[in-house]
Amino acid sequence: MNTRKIIIVMDAGIVGTDGYEFWIVPPSMTDQELDAFAWQCGSDHAEMYGIYPRSEYQNTEDFDEDDESYSEDIEGSWEDYLPEKHDMHSMTGTPDWQVY
Repeated sequence: MNTRKIIIVMDAGIVGTDGYEFWIVPPSMTDQELDAFAWQCGSDHAEMYGIYPRSEYQNTEDFDEDDESYSEDIEGSWEDYLPEKHDMHSMTGTPDWQVY
C-alpha cells in the first residue's frame, strides 16, 4: 500500500493550546487538499478549547464581536513526517497514527 505520512500542527491562538496529530494520508492528496484538511483539524482542535474561527461565525445571528470565544489566530498546518524532527511531539516518543 502506497501512503504518505504527515504531521498536523495545530494552535488555537492562546498560549498552551498547541497540538500535533500524526496522519497517514493517500499519496494522491494535493497540497491544497492537505492545507484544507490541516485547517479543519486546527479548527476542530480550537473548538475543544471553546474557541471558534471568527471568519466562519461573524455573519451569524448570535455573533458578538467582543466575545473572546472567536479568534483569527487559529492555525492548522502540515508537514511531511520526519522522525528525527517530529517524534518529540508525540507523548510517548512514538507517533500514534491516524488514517485519513
